[in-house]
Amino acid sequence: MSLDGGDDEMTRRLGDWGGPTEHRVGQVWRSPFRFTDDFIIMPLQAATQWDALSHGYYENQLYNGFPADSITSFGAARDGIDKVAATGAVVGRGVLLDVARHRGVRYLEPLSIIEPEELEATARAQGVEVGEGDIVLVRMGWWQRWLETRDTATWGPTSPGISWRCAEWLHERSVAAIAADNFAVETPVQEFPGVFLPFHMLALRDMGMMLGEIWDLEALGRDCHEDRVYEFMLVAQPLLITGAVGSPVNPVALK
Repeated sequence: MSLDGGDDEMTRRLGDWGGPTEHRVGQVWRSPFRFTDDFIIMPLQAATQWDALSHGYYENQLYNGFPADSITSFGAARDGIDKVAATGAVVGRGVLLDVARHRGVRYLEPLSIIEPEELEATARAQGVEVGEGDIVLVRMGWWQRWLETRDTATWGPTSPGISWRCAEWLHERSVAAIAADNFAVETPVQEFPGVFLPFHMLALRDMGMMLGEIWDLEALGRDCHEDRVYEFMLVAQPLLITGAVGSPVNPVALK
């Protein structure tokens, strides 16, 4: 099943920081044969997406010690999403941690913080183990909230999310990547004064772990709950865009 939100309204609204997302269809004809082509203009991270390792950094350094000035207006010479796409490597065991269902709610309260102890408790309740090379998906029910409210003013700024402390829990298990159905995977609450998105800093720059954002985990959550199987093959290849620091993705879970 596809985990792509595929929501044009969300894409257009979240694309406002880089200009409104546009989709144009042009008609071309060479009589008697006629055909159409698509033209899409959009920020690559205004939809279901992967953050490349070059998406975030601190102290002027990217993952693996590459200098931040390797990113220019022409793209990322280092740690770009194209390096991942070229390997075809985003295929593996996916594990869903359905935190919303574990709490017994349709979606988490705004600004709720998920601590590593809750990830562990959710996995234990589901009877699944998270291990080396896994791609962990965290369901908060936040995509469902978007479908009901269509409120981007609060959907991002008041999103629930994981704590920076979850980085250690994921590192101990050698997790390959993490994705969630919210705006930024982690909580927007500043757990350290003056530090914005500390989990991104740890995951992208220090751990080399890609982050997937704005994934639709509703159908997968229902399916896993029904058959009590919370593991599956996940295929989530980014687009091969040279120098890009992120990419739209249509993730597919196979059970």
